[in-house]
Amino acid sequence: MTEKRWLSVRETAGRLGLHPQTVYALFREKKLPGGHVGRAVRLDWLAIEAQLEGRPLKKGLIVRRGNGKNSI
Repeated sequence: MTEKRWLSVRETAGRLGLHPQTVYALFREKKLPGGHVGRAVRLDWLAIEAQLEGRPLKKGLIVRRGNGKNSI
């Protein structure tokens, strides 16, 4: 089975051992890569793993729409 790439805040918090509010704060500060799907926040687990392992991130993982919000 393949691993999910886009995770909810709760799933991401569980994997990182952080409180969900901390994950929201890091996302708002643009320290965690992700975007909005409707009103829900989804975080890019592959990009987060790359950050944790010190690997460079590929550009173009997140598409930014004209309204300034992150979008997938």
